[in-house]
Amino acid sequence: NALGATNGRPIEQYADVARRTGCTYVDLWPALADDAGGLRTELTKDNLHLIEPGYQAWRDVLRPLLRPFALER
Repeated sequence: NALGATNGRPIEQYADVARRTGCTYVDLWPALADDAGGLRTELTKDNLHLIEPGYQAWRDVLRPLLRPFALER
């Protein structure tokens, strides 16, 4: 699929660049993809742009990774 780019594995290239430069690569696609590898229909209206449930899925992946950097309240 074009969005997940799993056929040509450019995701692995991004992850490799992150490893080599000391960065963290976060693959959000597993949280957004359906069983066929496309964007889950409940997360979009046009099969390209996320709607609120899509951003919630995105947030749910990122929140635990960003928590150590959050300012305490």
